[in-house]
Amino acid sequence: MPHQDVQRYLESLARFGMHFGLDRITALLKELDDPHLAYPAIHVAGTNGKGSVCKMLACILQDAGYRTGLYVSPHLERFNERISVDGSEIPDRDLELIGSEVKSLVEQMAGRRSGPQSGRQCTYFEATTALAFEYFRKADVDVAVIEAGLGGRLDATNVVDPLLSVITNISLEHTDVLGKTVEKIAAEKAGIIKPKRPVVTGAWDKKAFDVIEKTARKKNAPFHMMQREVRRRPKSWDLKGQWFGIYTDREAYRELFSPMLGEFQLQNAAMAVLSSEVLAEEGLRIDAEHIRKGIASARLPGRMEILGSKPQILLDSAHNPDAARKAASEMARLKRKAGWERTHLVFGILGDKDMANVLGPMLHEADTLTYTQPSSDRALPVEKAQKGLEKMTRGLGLSIVSRPQNALHAVLKNAGKKDVVWVTGSMYLVGEVRGLLKKERNLKG
Repeated sequence: MPHQDVQRYLESLARFGMHFGLDRITALLKELDDPHLAYPAIHVAGTNGKGSVCKMLACILQDAGYRTGLYVSPHLERFNERISVDGSEIPDRDLELIGSEVKSLVEQMAGRRSGPQSGRQCTYFEATTALAFEYFRKADVDVAVIEAGLGGRLDATNVVDPLLSVITNISLEHTDVLGKTVEKIAAEKAGIIKPKRPVVTGAWDKKAFDVIEKTARKKNAPFHMMQREVRRRPKSWDLKGQWFGIYTDREAYRELFSPMLGEFQLQNAAMAVLSSEVLAEEGLRIDAEHIRKGIASARLPGRMEILGSKPQILLDSAHNPDAARKAASEMARLKRKAGWERTHLVFGILGDKDMANVLGPMLHEADTLTYTQPSSDRALPVEKAQKGLEKMTRGLGLSIVSRPQNALHAVLKNAGKKDVVWVTGSMYLVGEVRGLLKKERNLKG
């Protein structure tokens, strides 16, 4: 089955929605002879920062000489981005072969009329997760870094038996699914903690932290808190990256560089450093030089990423209130450093997100706003967004443009050479715009 057909098939499973629980993924992986048990894993959950921490850890492990699998979600431009080994995306040929096998098993499970596996319809994320785990086994990885999709306790990735569990931070998100309080959301995230396996957390909120610590204690899991064990010292930065020091009880990393922008990336780097030290205590061969080189090589498209010039374009997929506040703060800092004159905000969001609390902080840094509809069945349509936007943006230039391509062209036409075009909100929007920019402006990346 061609890889395009594999992707179309997987995407067709989205019609079954999100059904949390581990019975379907466990059954599917059993049919594949449990590929997820063939290699050790690092399991990462949290509200924000998961992708950055996963990427940093994967780069550190790779520099240490380990053949490293990385599974993240969602993707920006290509499905293959979700599944990689040593920084190389899954080849189309492997996607075809393994995807065809997974498709056959998913259909068999759904079609069975009797027995313990009867009538189990796997979701998009479950089938994709099984595909990733099987690819890592066939690729003979030494270790895999696995990002949880949503929550943790009932997320399809929570079938792994990790060397280390990492919980980046906790804030309100997906409250209709995970719970309406920080404590309930923390309990879901803490569900990835395994008995006697170490856990590292960067949770700031005391209520969330207490839940995570209590869960670790109950499971006799060695507990590490980033705020207690790591100190960060920013040094300098420009539009190409930032220099900083990180100090732990074990080591002083005085000269670190990250090409990823944003003060919040220092916290993600601190999480990666502490996690690496814990992994070293668990027997992996990781030293300070591996950590330094790994953090310096970790890049994440669509996260405070600057492309083009005259005007410059900033891509950042901030799609929840906490990420939006950090993005707005960072935009103010970037404007001062770069000397940008006007900020043209291009924004789109999914219908299940909190548009007002995501967009609100960003409006303080915007001179114009163009709302456009991401290319997703879950996108908030322009018709539904318009009334709320008109109330929020009084006195601010507002445009409503249905298609992202048209929105981008209109904004670029009106932006001055010293302005910045800030594309943010849904990752679907950021990915689509990134692809357009690469094609139309011959940008690399």
